Amino acid sequence: MTKKQLPALSLRIIGYVLLAALLLAVGFFIGSGWEARSYQNFLSSLHLVRQNDPSTPFVHPIVGFSSSDALSVNQFVSLSNKIKASFSANGTDVDRYSVYFRDLNSGLWFGINENAQYDPGSMLKVALAMSAYKEAETDPSFLTTNETYTPALAAIDQSQQFADPSELVVGQSYTIEDLIQKMLVDSDNGAKDILGNTVDQQIQDEAYTSISLTVPSETGEYQISPKQYAQFFRTLYGGTFLNDTDSNTLLSLMSHDTFTKALASGIPAGTTISHKWGEHVVSTDNSVNALELSDCGVIYDQKHPYLLCVMTQGKDEDDLATAIASSSAVVYQETEGDYK
Repeated sequence: MTKKQLPALSLRIIGYVLLAALLLAVGFFIGSGWEARSYQNFLSSLHLVRQNDPSTPFVHPIVGFSSSDALSVNQFVSLSNKIKASFSANGTDVDRYSVYFRDLNSGLWFGINENAQYDPGSMLKVALAMSAYKEAETDPSFLTTNETYTPALAAIDQSQQFADPSELVVGQSYTIEDLIQKMLVDSDNGAKDILGNTVDQQIQDEAYTSISLTVPSETGEYQISPKQYAQFFRTLYGGTFLNDTDSNTLLSLMSHDTFTKALASGIPAGTTISHKWGEHVVSTDNSVNALELSDCGVIYDQKHPYLLCVMTQGKDEDDLATAIASSSAVVYQETEGDYK
């Protein structure tokens, strides 16, 4: 290489360096602008969610606040990816799944297919329990009222295909309070049937309409997404639909849920979880085509209490429960590590 070629080469190298620096600068400003717009869009999406009770038109208690998915501002990205990986690790055991997560300290949330619809099954027993306690707010004696498990109700319970039999005794009476406990802790369908026939229907409807959800019809299937269903637990945790004492009572009851698979088996023993699970059999002509298993609740982690709802569909309950447990374990580990 001659001495005359060196300056030309040096100038060329300097030119490449300057071009690279310019591209980096442009990329930085474009990226900064894109990030700024993302945060602006996120902030613009923030708004309060208020309870709408027709009986109190001048008062609208705050249920919480709504926002865009926190993934839009690069929050919980690692957690979301790890949840997806946990489901992928289960291979063909899960046909489809949906997840809704919310940090109950910050209010930030994210979802994976969170708007997909599923049949919640027994999970709707939470709304019925909330309705019963709501009726008791105006009639304190309601919870100690005795109702009988009649042969007619037992026949309805026994006619439900794929449903677990009730542990209630035909002809025996139970207080409303005891029935609520049996319905939430043991997911007893007989208790649910009695309460469904006893609690004022208008109040039952308000448990849904107060948080802008569709009221289930007497006939036909009812479907809901994990993001929508999570609102029941949000109102309980925030003490909005019910007073603090009654909200605490229901969450306390659900911390004794006898279903220890799925969410509960994914967290360390001794960790408090208030949750409700549900199962639905997708069938045609008495033939099982698929199962839907869902679990939703509040995990009282010391650092970051959080709400987690997971809904799944597949062929085998144990496989689905294992998949939910795996995702639950991932979430717990990430929250313990401050999402790092």
